Amino acid sequence: MIKIKNQSLIKTKTVHDGKKYVYYRPSKIREIPLKTSSNRGFSPSLKPHLKNLNYVWEYESQIERDFILLLEQDPNCIDLQTQPLETTYINEKGNKIKIYPDCWAIFKEGREFLFDIKTETEYRKLVLRKNWNLRTESIQQFCKKMGWTYQVITEKKIRCIRLNNIKDLLVAAKHFSPLKLLKIKNDIGQFNSSLEKFLETPKKLIILAKLLNVYLPLNIEEIIALLKYKIYFQHISIDWNIPLEETLLTFKGEFPCTSRTFSAWKIRYFNIISVRSTMLNIYSIMNRDVFLLTNNAFFILLHFNLLNLLNSISPRRNP
Repeated sequence: MIKIKNQSLIKTKTVHDGKKYVYYRPSKIREIPLKTSSNRGFSPSLKPHLKNLNYVWEYESQIERDFILLLEQDPNCIDLQTQPLETTYINEKGNKIKIYPDCWAIFKEGREFLFDIKTETEYRKLVLRKNWNLRTESIQQFCKKMGWTYQVITEKKIRCIRLNNIKDLLVAAKHFSPLKLLKIKNDIGQFNSSLEKFLETPKKLIILAKLLNVYLPLNIEEIIALLKYKIYFQHISIDWNIPLEETLLTFKGEFPCTSRTFSAWKIRYFNIISVRSTMLNIYSIMNRDVFLLTNNAFFILLHFNLLNLLNSISPRRNP
């Protein structure tokens, strides 16, 4: 572990695409404050070594969220951390000001970056200010000592076809119901073999859905939602830089499932809902703010349990 001004960089080992990486990972240093009007939110990580820990990214704007989504689905990105560190600079009045860059990430070949994420309009205004230039110079000097690269990212680089695909798939993944899988629990073997057979050659999403529709008691829309779920969680591969309706799908995983898995999930689901109802009744009497925070916490817990179930019935395998 390395210390930087009372901050810890934790030695981390992980495997990415069959290659071992060892690096020093910053820890989250800042909690994003609650505001009356804010786009603050949370997103569970898809990185294998973080997904198993139910790791959640925190963001405070839509553009930050979009950039995190891009990094999460970028096969070249090994790891990332939001609100990764605190440093300082001296402004034009001689005062020491704290700096909290938005994101740190490490990519293949061990290249590490520190990012600030701004809108193009905001960035154009900032570069005209002396304090921003002093701030940038201070961060660049810090990154030089660390062997990192500092970049400011705007929506010009973030808004792209890849992001459109991710958002489309994210909606499908969030609304995909595990209960629908009960319809096909007796057809999983047929589904697996059919999926692998059909994707021996790459196919478009709608064509694959129509082929599978012959073997599954699901309608086309449900099959498309199932396939989008598998694409988002990286069980099926696509070219992310081609629109989803035009890109070709290739096979990357299996989809085993048992009735025992569903029974365990249903028990877990209804236990969480029962506990949530009891606790919220208590907290709503005590304090409205505590009620709201507790309500959000339970839904995050429920979301994690759903993800764990879906990942347990859709394990990845090496291509």
